[in-house]
Amino acid sequence: MAKAHSLAQRIALLVLVAVLSYAIVYPVTWVVLTSLRKFGASLPTEKISLLDALFPKPDSLPSSIEETTYYMLLFKTKFPLFMWNSVYVSTLTMLLAVLVGTMSGYAFSRYNFPGKRKLLWTLLVLNSIPGLVTFIPLYRLLVFYDQTFRAIGLPKGTFLGPGGLILVYLAGAIPYSSWFLKSFFDTIPRELDEQALVDGATPFQIFWKITLPLALPGIATIAILVFLGAWNEFMLATLLLSNENYYTLPVFITQLRNQQYASTYGGIPAFAAASFMASIPVVILFVVSQKYLKSGLTMGAVKG
Repeated sequence: MAKAHSLAQRIALLVLVAVLSYAIVYPVTWVVLTSLRKFGASLPTEKISLLDALFPKPDSLPSSIEETTYYMLLFKTKFPLFMWNSVYVSTLTMLLAVLVGTMSGYAFSRYNFPGKRKLLWTLLVLNSIPGLVTFIPLYRLLVFYDQTFRAIGLPKGTFLGPGGLILVYLAGAIPYSSWFLKSFFDTIPRELDEQALVDGATPFQIFWKITLPLALPGIATIAILVFLGAWNEFMLATLLLSNENYYTLPVFITQLRNQQYASTYGGIPAFAAASFMASIPVVILFVVSQKYLKSGLTMGAVKG
C-alpha cells in the first residue's frame, strides 16, 4: 500500500514537472524558431502553435542572410536605435541608483544624525506606494518641467524623453536600493571599521577599501534588480515617450501589434527576433555578476 502511494506521488510529481517544463520551454522555443523565419513572413492568425514553428512552409524560410529577420532588423530598420535607447536608459539608471543607494545606505547604516529614523520610515513608505498611482502626477510634473525649462533655453521634449524616463526610474529605484543596501551594510561587522580606525584609516578609506568590497554581492544584486526594472518597464515608457526616436525596446515590441509597424518591421517574426535580442543584455548582466551573487550566497551560508 505504501509503495503504491509512493508511486502515485512520483507520477503526480513527474506530471507536474512536465507541465511546468512545457510552460517554460514552449514560449522560448516558439520565439527562437519563429525568429528564424524570413522577414515579413506570415503566420496563421487564428492559432500559432509549436508545430507551425517547427515545420514552417518553405516560402517562409529565408533563402539568403539578407532575407533573415535579424539582418533586416539590425541593418534596415530603427531597431539598433531602440536597443541603444534601452541600454542607455537602463545602464544610466542602474549606475546612478547604485551610486546614490550605496552612499545613502552606508550613511544610514554607519552614522547617526537628526531625522535618520524619519528618513528611513519615509523610504519605507515610498517603497509601498503602488506605481500606477503616480503615473499621471509624474507625467503632469514632467510636462511642467519641460515647459518651464524650455523658457531658459532647453530644447522641447527634454523631460519627455530618455532624460525624464531616467529621472522617474531613479525616483522609484533609489528608495528601495537605499533600504536594501542599508540592510546589507548592517550585516558587515562594525568591528572591522573600528579596527581600521585604530590603524589610522580615514572614514573614506574604511568605506572604500574595507566595507565596499564586502558589500559587492549586495551591490551586484541591487544593480541587477534596477537594470531589469528599467529594461522591462513598459507603462511609463509608453506614457512619456511620444517621439518614435526615443522608443525603448518594450515600447517598440508592443508597437509591432500595430498594422503599420507590422508591415514596416516584419510582423510576427520581427516580434520574436526583437524579443530574443532584448534578452541578450540581461543574460550578459547575469553572467558578469554571477561570481558576486555566488559569493553573497556563500557568505550568508557561512554566517548562518
